[in-house]
Amino acid sequence: MLIEFPNKKEWKKLSGDFEFQILNLKHENIQIQHRNIIEEFSQTLAIQSWCFMLNSRVYFLNDSYKMMSYYFKKGIPDDEWFLSPGRNGESIEYLPHFKDERQHLIRLHFYYFAEIFYYYAFTIFDTIGHIIKEMFRLEIRRNVNFVEAVKRLKPIDSILYDSLKSILESSVYRKAKQIRNNGTHNFAPGYCGPAYSRDELTTFSYGENDYIPSRQIMENALELLHLLDKTNTFIKQ
Repeated sequence: MLIEFPNKKEWKKLSGDFEFQILNLKHENIQIQHRNIIEEFSQTLAIQSWCFMLNSRVYFLNDSYKMMSYYFKKGIPDDEWFLSPGRNGESIEYLPHFKDERQHLIRLHFYYFAEIFYYYAFTIFDTIGHIIKEMFRLEIRRNVNFVEAVKRLKPIDSILYDSLKSILESSVYRKAKQIRNNGTHNFAPGYCGPAYSRDELTTFSYGENDYIPSRQIMENALELLHLLDKTNTFIKQ
């Protein structure tokens, strides 16, 4: 069975329903601290370059969210994602409310675009880290990222530091970070099946993966978009 993709009319509606076109960041909206005209020129070029990079990533973030919405609206009945025991005597039955192969393909494609969405969301956060570094000429030589840039702000701009710290400490950001890390390094949240983990050399566990139903993914993704928009607003102030 071939997977479904939005036609021109459906894509236009998805784009019309999408409210986060404002995520793009313009370098001229960012205030910089500089000591002389050469430093100002250098900072402007750096921030301009990182804004171009950020806006490119926002484009892919937007599209992945639209594709998630497209598949989610087709119906993914995974709120109850397993039964134990199963209806036919199995010890466990996965995705018991799925009726046919089409629904399984829709679910798989939803989680495919969800992983892309979370990848780009956190590359955008780290790109904002680069912009912060250039705004304040922070001494971060390796592994520039959003978390490290925010930490370095504390003695320089306490107001911006407190604002961005509230982003890092929010339940939305922490949940999104868990989803992204598991999707990259562990068992992905869309993986429906047994999972093995080992805490120490002599301690391990084997059981069901911490599956996150599609509805919860959509809710967190939308909240994360709001959080990115809020982060951009803080940077521009």
